[in-house]
This record gives sequence, C-alpha cells and structure tokens, in this order.
Amino acid sequence: MLKPLVVGLLAGVLLLTGCGKEESGSGGSTSSGSEPKDVFDSAKAALRNKDGKAMWNLMSKKTKESLAVKMKPMMESVQGRPDELDEMSKDVGVPADRLKTMTATEFVEVVMVHKFTKMAEDKTEQEEMEKSEWISAEVKGDLAYCKTKKHDGSDEWMVLTKEDGAWKMDMDATEAYKKELRGKKSEGSGK
Repeated sequence: MLKPLVVGLLAGVLLLTGCGKEESGSGGSTSSGSEPKDVFDSAKAALRNKDGKAMWNLMSKKTKESLAVKMKPMMESVQGRPDELDEMSKDVGVPADRLKTMTATEFVEVVMVHKFTKMAEDKTEQEEMEKSEWISAEVKGDLAYCKTKKHDGSDEWMVLTKEDGAWKMDMDATEAYKKELRGKKSEGSGK
C-alpha cells in the first residue's frame, strides 16, 4: 500500500549512500554535516546501523513536507478504515488509536522511519550500499549537486540543500535535476 509513494525516496537514499567513515549511534543520532560528503557518510552509517530515525533526520524540511502532502490522502483513507488501520498499526508498531489521531507530518515520519529501518535490514540493499562510492559534489549556494557511483558502476545524482548550516537530502530538487540532466542528454544525442 505504501510502496509506490516511498520507492522514489528510498531509492534516492540508497543512491546517495556509499563508503562511510564514522557510524552513527542508535536512536536517530546521525546528523548531517558541514560538507555534502558528511550526509553520504551519515546515510550509510544509519543504514548500516538500521537506524531509520537517523535517515529521516537527513531529509530536508521541504522533503518531509512534500511527503506529508503526498501521503495525506492515503493517511486519511487508512484512518477511516479500521481493517487497514489495524494492518498499518501492526506493520509500523504504533497503536491504532495513535495512528488514527496523527497529523500527516507525524504519520509520514512514522511510516518513513519504519520503511528506512526495513530497507536497512535487507541484505541485498546492504551489499549494494557497500559497493557504492562517493565521487564529488558541486556546491552552488545552498545547493550541492552530489555524484555517486552505484554498485553496478553507473553514476547517480542527489541534490542536497543547506538548512540551518547543515546539508539535507532534497528529493524534489533531486528529481528536478535528474529531469534536467535527461533533457540535456537527449538534446545532445539528437533525440
């Protein structure tokens, strides 16, 4: 039920993660840093430690707000259907009564922390993450265009935004940048 909505975000997180230096503690203690690569290292450490809260904390405010807006209709549907509410409660480990009264922002945080934690428990995801590499970042004001190499050797991009002095993952900016790159690529190939 949640898969279509969170796949893009989870894929972006996986594509950003790669070889890290330090690992986070548990309970969401990973924080973004003063350099774009710090987010890369923190994301990898959070996944390695199965720390979904830390992954959530690496997301920009804009990404969190965007997810809340996108998930609000689904949340309202779940809150209005006792069978789905019970299923969701079991899945995310939050009492149904609490889920029923959550705001969209609270709901998306609970769901995403749960999904990040589950993703980190997947052996294939862990292996692919370990094979990823940091390549570079080009900083332009409060945006950083980060290039990584995926486990299969292909390049991937992630856009970070600076919030209160710390770099955070910005999924909407990442999607816009990838669209721009695809447009430039098709223009260059004569298509």
